[in-house]
Amino acid sequence: MKAFVSTVRVVNRSLLILAIAFLISSNNSYEEDSFKKWSEWKSTTCYRYLKYRIKKMPTGAEWAIEFDNQYREKVNCHVKIINGRGHGKLALNPTHRIIQNGYYSDDEIISFNLENVIFGDKLSPPCDVK
Repeated sequence: MKAFVSTVRVVNRSLLILAIAFLISSNNSYEEDSFKKWSEWKSTTCYRYLKYRIKKMPTGAEWAIEFDNQYREKVNCHVKIINGRGHGKLALNPTHRIIQNGYYSDDEIISFNLENVIFGDKLSPPCDVK
């Protein structure tokens, strides 16, 4: 009888350890998945066919921005973060997408400027994106 009780205790402990491990892995998976989700596509306020979407990276303060050039011309510009730090040079061929990361902000959403915007060979005014 003692052997049976001992075996039941070992099995119960093993089941408890497996249940705890499952709960921990499920929680981590949920947190990782929340960082993998991109926002909806949005148009920039100044350039209707230059679209973007954002996502927060697992590091917490880092953001990635994906740009989609739906113009028939190449778009070149500088991206400068308003409510954080980071900047980058963007060069998009017609109907192409690019993902850039290395932008940092502790805010719930990231805001940025598009500066020195060139469509083909024409310089356009700066654009605030919020």
